[in-house]
Amino acid sequence: LDHSGQPTRKAGVNLDITDRKQTEAALRESQQRYKEVFDITSDSIFLIDITSEGRFKFAGINPACEKTMGFSDAEVSNRFVEDILDSKVAEEVSANYRRCVEAGTLIDYEEELYLRGGHGYFHTTLIPARNSEGRIHRIIGVAHDITERKRAEAAVRESEERFRKVFEEGPVGIGLVGTDYRFRKVNAALCRMVGYSEAELTQMTFLDITHPDDLPANMEQAERIFRQKVPSERIIKRYVKKNGEIIWVKLTASLILGANGMPDYGVALIEDITEIKRTQEEALARQKLESVGVLASGIAHDFNNLLGGILAEAELAQTDLAANSSVREPLERITAVATRAAQIVRELMIYSGQDQVKLEPVDISLLVEEMLELLKVSISKRSVLKMDLQENLPAVLGNSTQLRQVVMNLIINASEAIGDTDGVITVTTARLNEDSGPLGAANLPQGEYLQLEVSDTGCGITEESKAKIFDPFFSTKFAGRGLGLAVVQGIVSAHGGAINVVSVPAQGTSFQIFLPCSAEPAKRDTSTTVPVLDGRHASSSGTVLLVDDEETLRRAVSGMLRKKGFSVLEAGDGRSAVDLFRDQKDHINVVLLDMTIPGTSSHEIITEAQRIRPEIKILLTSAYDRDVVMPSLEVPQVRGFIRKPFHLAEVVQLVRDTLCS
Repeated sequence: LDHSGQPTRKAGVNLDITDRKQTEAALRESQQRYKEVFDITSDSIFLIDITSEGRFKFAGINPACEKTMGFSDAEVSNRFVEDILDSKVAEEVSANYRRCVEAGTLIDYEEELYLRGGHGYFHTTLIPARNSEGRIHRIIGVAHDITERKRAEAAVRESEERFRKVFEEGPVGIGLVGTDYRFRKVNAALCRMVGYSEAELTQMTFLDITHPDDLPANMEQAERIFRQKVPSERIIKRYVKKNGEIIWVKLTASLILGANGMPDYGVALIEDITEIKRTQEEALARQKLESVGVLASGIAHDFNNLLGGILAEAELAQTDLAANSSVREPLERITAVATRAAQIVRELMIYSGQDQVKLEPVDISLLVEEMLELLKVSISKRSVLKMDLQENLPAVLGNSTQLRQVVMNLIINASEAIGDTDGVITVTTARLNEDSGPLGAANLPQGEYLQLEVSDTGCGITEESKAKIFDPFFSTKFAGRGLGLAVVQGIVSAHGGAINVVSVPAQGTSFQIFLPCSAEPAKRDTSTTVPVLDGRHASSSGTVLLVDDEETLRRAVSGMLRKKGFSVLEAGDGRSAVDLFRDQKDHINVVLLDMTIPGTSSHEIITEAQRIRPEIKILLTSAYDRDVVMPSLEVPQVRGFIRKPFHLAEVVQLVRDTLCS
């Protein structure tokens, strides 16, 4: 400037602001990049300023956070957290902000939030920001929405819980088995099934609880599965429980592969089918019994006819002998044996359900005592037979022949159980009442009972065999045996009684038979007594039409009737009988008719006889019991019944009485 203050020349200073401009440009570029990330990221980003009082207020949120919170950036900016969020949510997030400030470093956590935008789960990261003085003045938060992951995890947990409940609480046994056959995990149902705890089973293999007879098939099954030859397989097998009891199970096994595609372990679903198996076996036994019954019925009928012929021929021969004939005694023995055989056949018919037991008062102690000599020679020489038979016991309602069979069967079984070792067989009788313990186990109605017990010190019976000993086709003896105890059970049941079996392997067995007492005293057994014709009629007259298909029997009966003065017409089948009756209707006085005649049935013969001659008298005969055949033939013309095999004297007397009536 000059003295007057006017500028004389100009001067300038240039400042280099390139760095500043570059810095500003970089800052703008950084801010733009931050804004782009802030705006377009799918994670929620929020800025929280910290006031001097330590309160938290929003400094800004990104669009993703706006969507999550349900608030816009303008609604939340410069507002305190507790003014925006629900009090409970505000308290929770503020606590996390304080934790970040106190830590002075990044923290992350998972949280569940209920916001205006909805309910969700988030993985939140909080980053503390410091000012130039190093003080934390802001928190940068990033929240990643993990709601879908949490829902998936919850679904997995729910699925796992369902599986756990099915595994642990299901009624079916489940076992996870490694390739070494060892149990990896078992459920409670399997533990209950076999009687072992989970800790015990996981120290065992499935081979340890499998019945020895089922091991080969079970191992083959396991190998097929572990070698991936089959995806799954089913087998029915037996387990041996901890207490030694044997159960049947249905096992379905499949394979679980590991991540490498190799077998990891097998899973077995196990169902206890012991009761089902037992029911099936009982049904099969019933079917077998029905088959035996049909067979026995047919055999018994034919046998009775044959025995009837033997008995009749022997008796007929005796009538022609002199009193001192040397063959009389053999013929009498033949008659006695045939009579006893007929009783045995009758037992077979009772067993098959084709006959009814005729019960009468029997003294059991006396019956056993009378059998003593026979019993002694029937048992092993290594066995000692002891008797403890109480006297003055009430009689039981029974059939002496059948009860002898029961005693003999049980004692022979006891002898065989003792075998080649020294042992004792004890037979006892005693009186019981409803207060006696064994009766409750036998499920018998209240009343007075007599107990017949046969016990031995032999080998005993296993639980498995005990369940089958009354099966008519089950036997632990050599071939051709196995009906004995089934017959015993049938006889006892027919007597209204029950059987209780007590046995311990290697210690012995006791069979307890309970039979109802009789109010009447015992009667003397006269079952083998042969009747003799009385002398009321020296001779008889009249014509008898004898209808029977068994020629030997028919010939013997005809011969005896003719000897006693009757005229006899014979027919071997129904058609011939009807023809003879039509031709000789005015001469025939009585018809002796076999109920199982071939050809025209006995019912048709009776109907035709009624039509032709209403006053005709008819006598029926059959190998079956009267109560079986008579109810369907209750007509006036039927005057009597005689059961095969019969004694000729009985037939003659019946015909005489009928003609005189």
